[in-house]
Amino acid sequence: MNKVIITIPINVNINFFNNINITLLNKLQSQFHKIILFNPILKTQEQTCIRNKYYIEKYLKIKYIQPIIINNISKLNDNFYYNKVINSIVNNFYKYNDQNYTMFITGFMSRQHEILTFFLNCKIAKILNAEIVFITASSDIDIDYKYIQNNINYISKQVMTNTTISSSSMKIIIQNYNTQNLFFNIYNQFSYYTTYMHHNSSKLSSKNNYDNNIYTIIYDTTRLLGITINHLCQYLCCNMINKNIQNTFLIKNIIFVYENLIIKSCCYHMSLLIISYNNNQIIKQLYNIISSDINTITYNILITNMSNINNITKDVEKKIIKQFILLANKKNINIMYTKYDNNIIYNKLQYFYQSKFFYLNISFIEQIIQYISIFLPKNIFTQKKHIIYNNPEIFKYLLMEKAIKLHKTILLPEGEEIRTIKAASICAKNKIANCILLGYPQHIHNIAKEYDINIQYNNIQIINPDSIRNNYIEQLFFLRKEKGISIIDAKKLLINNMLVATMMLKNKQVDGIVAGASQTTANTIRPALQIIKTVSQYSIISSIFFMLLPQKILIYGDCAINPNPNYKQLAEIALQTAETAALFNIDAKIAMISYVTGTSSNSLEAKKVYEATQLIRHNAPQILVDGPLQYDAAIDINIGRYKAPNSNIAGHANTIIFPDLNTGNTTYKAVQRTANIVSIGPILQGIQQPVNDLSRGASIEDIVYTIAVTAIQTTKKSI
Repeated sequence: MNKVIITIPINVNINFFNNINITLLNKLQSQFHKIILFNPILKTQEQTCIRNKYYIEKYLKIKYIQPIIINNISKLNDNFYYNKVINSIVNNFYKYNDQNYTMFITGFMSRQHEILTFFLNCKIAKILNAEIVFITASSDIDIDYKYIQNNINYISKQVMTNTTISSSSMKIIIQNYNTQNLFFNIYNQFSYYTTYMHHNSSKLSSKNNYDNNIYTIIYDTTRLLGITINHLCQYLCCNMINKNIQNTFLIKNIIFVYENLIIKSCCYHMSLLIISYNNNQIIKQLYNIISSDINTITYNILITNMSNINNITKDVEKKIIKQFILLANKKNINIMYTKYDNNIIYNKLQYFYQSKFFYLNISFIEQIIQYISIFLPKNIFTQKKHIIYNNPEIFKYLLMEKAIKLHKTILLPEGEEIRTIKAASICAKNKIANCILLGYPQHIHNIAKEYDINIQYNNIQIINPDSIRNNYIEQLFFLRKEKGISIIDAKKLLINNMLVATMMLKNKQVDGIVAGASQTTANTIRPALQIIKTVSQYSIISSIFFMLLPQKILIYGDCAINPNPNYKQLAEIALQTAETAALFNIDAKIAMISYVTGTSSNSLEAKKVYEATQLIRHNAPQILVDGPLQYDAAIDINIGRYKAPNSNIAGHANTIIFPDLNTGNTTYKAVQRTANIVSIGPILQGIQQPVNDLSRGASIEDIVYTIAVTAIQTTKKSI
């Protein structure tokens, strides 16, 4: 992907938001040529963030990614549903990630859920590392650009978890919708508007130099029309009085007239004057202006609050209206009338650019693009290449995608446990793995029915353990006879479903095992240690957790298996962890953790870490490792530079090896619970075939990810 850009609305109307989007798309195509348009989410099938899809498809010929349809925005408050939506967005994005395109994402907009959708838009920007264009509005004549930028930076930082957006990846477009109170203003001199716009466009350009990434657009929909009288009459549901007059004049300006009108008719060229039927004073003034002007007048008039033209002759006070209409006919001035008042007409005009009159008319769209482009630089975006960082959502997506391609079979010995059944259903539906539930079929079906879990998938199998226990008696006896067990002992041991599952794995009837939701780690891994055994070059099994932090992925090891490893075992844990990291496309940068950095202490604890580090460097010089390092020196660049200036790991570590189980387990739980993050694990390593343990507090999501990890571990090769 060449570049990813997202527009995020903040308290701005959809009309302006849509028109900025189509203008930016136009500019992007001239700058980058190959563009993909992505509306990640739409509220309904009919709604679209860019109304002029006809123009986009026919004239710009831009690829369009179909969005996710959400009928109830409030469902995004549900964490599981929210994650599902995010995963779908990442999935849609990755279909084009390897292609040479620039992706333009239009942020989701909902007036009823502005805060929720703003957070979602920022989340998408963060996940996809997109350049952000914040689109907002201001009614102030003298806009405080620094204040607006600081505010946007502040709220974005809260959403993006203490990430400040660099000015090079953030732009702000401001709709100036006041412009000297042009809306519903007293238009004594229309020429003032054109003078103001010309003068202030250069004035605003100089203000934009504040950081070269803030652009103000003087935007008033009543100034951007380019529509014939006939079309405007249809759109506003008006009646034409003088139908014999030429009605092909283009309306470029609309002026609401309220008080004294002292103006030459030439200033109203290509304009529509809107006057209330009840405003006799203005009508008299306009009548006098028209009467005294000998030139041909080319403006048009809409009279509001007028329900029936036939009533004019009955009202003596409205005699001037009748005279006014007769004079307008004589002067070739188009006159319309409507029963609606000025407020209703004004509001209707604000939605003109969302109507079919606009988005089916190419000339209107081009007019908008041409106008807005005046305020924006030609090459508004840099040529900087887009990079996707290994953030949690991307990691989870790639994890699932890799597992899906493998078509592995994972055995779940706790087949009657409700979370396990739900996880199996999710995995089967999404083809993450083929799942075997070990348990009594009728019991499993009853649970599934009670909790409305669909297990009617071809890639879910239920096996009654009683029907297969005796198949492994002799084999188990043979494997364990040196430990003194008899045939009778083997039969008794196989009452344990975990041992049955392990024998199935030993015989390659399944590719991996996931268990531990309802039993201890010891009960989960003991059969694996007895039957599957460690990889030949290792003396121990160890574990890791993938810690999915907001900004990066860290690997923690060992946090579940080895209470107090010696320096050789600690080195093994690091080597096993490097192998696992490589399996998940992570280039391990290993920090061997201690309470000291470097050789500042001669304690046995620090010496153990130092010796383990030296052993790793000797046995596997290709691995990047350093230690002893304190945790802060390992992950914080500034602290690492200060405490270990000569280290190539300090401040850059992504793999943390703790000196003992007491430290590792305590730290992982503290980080997981305090930061409220997803941690995947414990993932067992150093074993010949994949067996993975679950925390007894594991969520359904945890089990699903562990199943995916287990499927990927089946492809493991030693580094």
